Amino acid sequence: MWSKVNYFLVNTSLNGFKYLAEDDRPAWKKILARIFWKLIIATAIYLMSSLLFETISQFKKDSTTINLNTNYYEWENNYPAISICMGKAQSTDGLQSHMIKYWKTMNMTTVAKYTYFKDMRALLFLSATDTFEKIGASNGICHKYNSTCGIDPEILRSILVTKKCEDFITEIKFRNKKYECDELFKFHITEIGYCFTANSLYFNEPENLKNFDTLPMKYFNLDLNNRKLEIHYTDHEIDSFNIFVHSPEENPDFAMTGHSLKKSGANSYYAYRTVEIENQPEVYDEVISARECRFPFEYLIDDELNIKLPYSISNCRFLERVKKEIEKCNCTLPIGILPDHLTRCNITRFQCAKACYESFKNPKECEVPSCLAMEVAEIGHYEMDSEDGFNKFVIEVLNNPTLKYVRRVKHTILDRTGRK
Repeated sequence: MWSKVNYFLVNTSLNGFKYLAEDDRPAWKKILARIFWKLIIATAIYLMSSLLFETISQFKKDSTTINLNTNYYEWENNYPAISICMGKAQSTDGLQSHMIKYWKTMNMTTVAKYTYFKDMRALLFLSATDTFEKIGASNGICHKYNSTCGIDPEILRSILVTKKCEDFITEIKFRNKKYECDELFKFHITEIGYCFTANSLYFNEPENLKNFDTLPMKYFNLDLNNRKLEIHYTDHEIDSFNIFVHSPEENPDFAMTGHSLKKSGANSYYAYRTVEIENQPEVYDEVISARECRFPFEYLIDDELNIKLPYSISNCRFLERVKKEIEKCNCTLPIGILPDHLTRCNITRFQCAKACYESFKNPKECEVPSCLAMEVAEIGHYEMDSEDGFNKFVIEVLNNPTLKYVRRVKHTILDRTGRK
């Protein structure tokens, strides 16, 4: 056995190492020459090995490609998601009027101070972007009561905040067809408060989280003048409303920019451009590190907090914010859908929660994009007074032509072995 190994080494280039710098030079020059050439050879071997391992690593990591698909005449397209979210009204008059009636009905002491109603309004419509230091700061009014300003926010929300979109939406038209409000919009608790959301993937069952096929709101490429969503609405005493147009797999959160629903006979028109990303079936079988994205059915799970959410950037930010608040403040803001066992922050802990939010707007844990996504960009808007005195908000998708991106698997691990 050893004789065969020795024969192999003698008859290969490895045997040539002992003949390096074999000439008539002095011995010390031969030693330096041999060291030099061995360093050159070692460096070459190191570089070639590094290149090989890097190639294999990139092969495993970057297995998908995204290409533009231009066969748009065949497409039925998905509309973006629309969320109408409640916020605090500019005036406290409506809240004050309702609370005085409520206190009298419940035979409770009436509070007359205006600053108390400002604090109450802030608590009722709390969100991650609020300026928490203002809550309870006015003459320490809230602190005279208890850690929730003498009220139960959940009970008051159930009484004062509407959970029916019919209470403020009078008519809806999508592609010139009338719909009942609750046919399209579903009540939904998000990080920025109470919302009514249409065309969201969030309401789908797990088996329907692979694509946008089950979304109800769609339009056809050749219907160039039939892509509008018209929302007719009334003013509301206690709430104001913001509207968000976003990708269907996302929920509205503090990183999104919304538009307020104007009051007193205003017509608003907003135009958007959308680009959808589709995935070929074989993409599902690739690991997350290879395709460099994550599907909604690959849930965000935290066993300690007992939270399970479909993957999206907004849900990831929500979960990371809650985890950080629990870690730093031993409580979390009472916003979004939270398990009952988690301690909610009260007004004495809002400053701690505020510090968490300021230090964490783009967590590294949420840098993985969603495989299922729609790019939504506003391209123009205008506002004008209504001729009939009613409020209307119009959304239109202006894609001409419509474009889609398709993610495909460009190679698998078998291709490295010469698969035919």
